[in-house]
Amino acid sequence: MSFTALDWAVKQKVGNSTEKLILLCLANYSDDNNKSYPSHKTISKFAEVSNQTVIKCLTKLKNKNLLIIKPLSSSLKMFADL
Repeated sequence: MSFTALDWAVKQKVGNSTEKLILLCLANYSDDNNKSYPSHKTISKFAEVSNQTVIKCLTKLKNKNLLIIKPLSSSLKMFADL
């Protein structure tokens, strides 16, 4: 957990409570380089929302330039860069 990432996420104006919770989840799982690797399933359980909602919110957060989603090398898994 990166306290810097959590502090940053708390201060962001997201405009939607579910998106904010997912941003906080990503910050909670972030490392010292502000990279976060939780699965959609982990985020879904944390936020108590469906997998589909997680994907929609991640896309919206990306479109708001609040995170960068990059594929992990040679896999279908992704990580978020806060």
